[in-house]
Amino acid sequence: MLYRRAIESGVRLRLVEGKVKASGSNEALAELVPQLRQSKPELIEFLQAAHDTAALTTAAMKVCDRFGDNAAAREEMRLDCINTPAHLRADLMAHFTGKAS
Repeated sequence: MLYRRAIESGVRLRLVEGKVKASGSNEALAELVPQLRQSKPELIEFLQAAHDTAALTTAAMKVCDRFGDNAAAREEMRLDCINTPAHLRADLMAHFTGKAS
C-alpha cells in the first residue's frame, strides 16, 4: 500500500481540514507526491478512518478506566472498536461519551 511505502520512506501523512498533508525529505516527497496525488481520495478515506478509530479507542479506554477494567477487558474493547463497522462508529462514540448522535 502507498501509505506503508510513504511511512517506510520517512514521509509523514496527516489529514488537516480535509486535506492530505505530507512532510519528509525532499527526495522522498519528490518520489511519492505524484502517486499520493493520484490516490488522494483513498488516502483521505484511510486517514479519516485511522483518526476515527483512534478517537473511538480513546473514548473506550476512558470508559474502561471508569469501570476499572483489567488488561484483558481493555484489549477486548480495543479490538471491538477496531472491528466496529464505519456506519456504526458514530453511535458507539455517542454511547461512550454520553452525547446523542
